[in-house]
Amino acid sequence: MEAIARTAPAPTILGCGHFPLLLKMRKLDLLPGYATMLILVVEDDAELALDIVNGLIDAGHTTSRAESLAQARAACNQRTPRIVVLDRLLPDGEGLELIPWLRRRHPAVKILVLSALASVDARVGGLNAGADDYLGKPYAMPELHARINALARRDDDANQPCLGSGALVLDRIRRRITVGGESLRLKPREYLLLEYLLLHSGEVVSREMILRDVWGYNFDPGTNVIDVHMSRLRAKLAATAAAGCLETVRGEGYRLDALGA
Repeated sequence: MEAIARTAPAPTILGCGHFPLLLKMRKLDLLPGYATMLILVVEDDAELALDIVNGLIDAGHTTSRAESLAQARAACNQRTPRIVVLDRLLPDGEGLELIPWLRRRHPAVKILVLSALASVDARVGGLNAGADDYLGKPYAMPELHARINALARRDDDANQPCLGSGALVLDRIRRRITVGGESLRLKPREYLLLEYLLLHSGEVVSREMILRDVWGYNFDPGTNVIDVHMSRLRAKLAATAAAGCLETVRGEGYRLDALGA
């Protein structure tokens, strides 16, 4: 496939009141259909912010940076980002204070908290405050990239009104599941689990992925909650034309493939 080159403008200073924001852009080599994302990095540590921004630019994204809550609000009002990477310890307040404002003013924005406050209580508090994901410092850039890509996929996935594999169809608008035309009733968490498996139909999904994306945990709570829900879902599918479609891949995770079921 032939690559398409897109040349972005030179770095530009965007004025947000008296808060100058540096929008960093560079030449990107893009494949057809590739869409770059605008990511706002809210981080007051200049050296760390530069590392994050450069890493995101290297991955093909357009980035802007804010050093405070005030700058972050100004930046979002000037140009709505797709994802916000948010520190908590900011000069003018707790970073989590930005989340309810974003939910009111820019509800489609995804929020990834990146903070040195990385205890279990801190992570749970951030997720309960409305963050879509939470990553502790120090962090690895490949993991940050992976989490950002996962957040972007949630947006893309949300635009699919129906999901299916073989005779198994999930209507996300009506929240209705049919197998071979027959209705299948699931409890709310079972529905979310099946929806997630269908989004990754034919792929192996790990326990860590399920905990993060279905339960919203960035840690293992040390319970068998996944096993219990998988067992219940498998039992309900076993009574339908999709019997045998949900497979446990030993040491790796789970895979749903109803095409051959």
